[in-house]
Amino acid sequence: MTTTTELPHGVTGEVLRAMREDAGMSLRAMAWRIGCSHSHLARVEYGERALTGDMGHRISQATVAHILERTP
Repeated sequence: MTTTTELPHGVTGEVLRAMREDAGMSLRAMAWRIGCSHSHLARVEYGERALTGDMGHRISQATVAHILERTP
């Protein structure tokens, strides 16, 4: 079962976008890593779609993996 996070959509999107940008990832690169379309991820970031727990987990994993790949 997939659940939605408890944070308001706009705050969640702002946090996700900041995480992605701080990691140096484009919207398309993040979407590819987590297995969704860039348009769906954009809608989540803009608060138009709910963030599921599964998607949040995949975003966290992708962000950490990307940062580790860039670390010398």
